Amino acid sequence: KNPSKRMQGQPQEPPEPTSLDGRLNATILSCYDLPNDMHSTSQPKSVRMDCLGTFVETGPPLAKHKDGNSYKFHAGGKNSGDDDGSSALSLSAPLSMLYPVVATFRVTFDDSDDLIGQ
Repeated sequence: KNPSKRMQGQPQEPPEPTSLDGRLNATILSCYDLPNDMHSTSQPKSVRMDCLGTFVETGPPLAKHKDGNSYKFHAGGKNSGDDDGSSALSLSAPLSMLYPVVATFRVTFDDSDDLIGQ
């Protein structure tokens, strides 16, 4: 969760789908307690999932939480249809490729360093 510089370069194409595809799904609900010293004046641009040389990312947050430097990305509700689609991340690849890798999640900003977690 240490701040780091943004990765340079273009994402690579994901592997070709096969009948043995696996899928890595993540739904970003919120980002809580972002460091005030780095990000007190700007909100996140997106949350990005990097895996297998490619990435997928959310849209911008839907709202700022009342408490702290925290942001809401998911529309909520009991039905999956309540989400506007901007918080759902999905990456397809053969299971043999997905299983051994570590996905990296980064909270991206326009005007400062990203926050990165694995």
